[in-house]
Amino acid sequence: MIARRRRRAEQGVTVVEAAFALPILLTFIFGLVDLGMWTFNANQATNAARDGARLAILDYQDADDETSSMRAAIVDAVRSRLEADKVDSVMVSCVDDTGSAIACSTAEVDVDSVRVDVEWTWDLITPVAAILGYDEGEATGSATMKLVGRPLPGSTTAPTSSTSTTTTTSTSTPDDSTSTTTTTTPAACAVSSITIPTSVSRGVDDKGKQTSQLAEPVLVEFRTNGSTACNDLRVEIRSTEYNPSGKGSVEVDCGCDLTPPEPQDFRWSYDGSDNIWSKSGTATVIVRNGTTALLSKTFTVT
Repeated sequence: MIARRRRRAEQGVTVVEAAFALPILLTFIFGLVDLGMWTFNANQATNAARDGARLAILDYQDADDETSSMRAAIVDAVRSRLEADKVDSVMVSCVDDTGSAIACSTAEVDVDSVRVDVEWTWDLITPVAAILGYDEGEATGSATMKLVGRPLPGSTTAPTSSTSTTTTTSTSTPDDSTSTTTTTTPAACAVSSITIPTSVSRGVDDKGKQTSQLAEPVLVEFRTNGSTACNDLRVEIRSTEYNPSGKGSVEVDCGCDLTPPEPQDFRWSYDGSDNIWSKSGTATVIVRNGTTALLSKTFTVT
């Protein structure tokens, strides 16, 4: 009899302990769920901001104008990663090397940067946050990338030289005479078109694991205007992991010899052997003349 009463008492204690412990356990589990959703939405916001910034660095001059077609394209790039009605706010601005805001129309390539900020709210799925007074979660993300350069308008005609006129006055004769000297200077170097693959896959090792090299070469074809000013043409290719310190980037002299004034076509094949492709994403090809970016184009690395 005593043993039976003791067992009943122990069972009662267990029920009481469970009644106290279960709400604490459920609160902890629900809290983890909300925290996981918060982290997921924050990562989505940051990735969406990066997609918008990658587009903005190529054509940035009116990116901060809310009425421009470029601004609309940036917003579309952000929304393409997310649900169409998910984004509440997309802010685009340009900043200088100190982080101060500037007008994008005055920004300089390889000096200033573009910043994209993304924000939206999402419904919390557990009652824990509501108990704490939160009705919805707020996700924010931002991405800042250095400007690469705005593509130049296409042109398939030979360049025209600019002409400058210098007027000198001579007083060696009784009657002042004026002579005119005409000199010509070469047109600025320009690239009118560039062709690259739309998508390139990463390599695979003998165990079936993706490597940090490309599985196939990237053929770059571009056309210059044939100007003698194109005397230091280079091709740069940047991986998704590029940063201003140079990581994720390879650059070579294209070995281009020009015979003006005819437009020139060039081809350069990058074998993808550099170990800069540890992530899939959007890569960039840039044609430069010296340090000046002439034309850029992106492709997808899968």
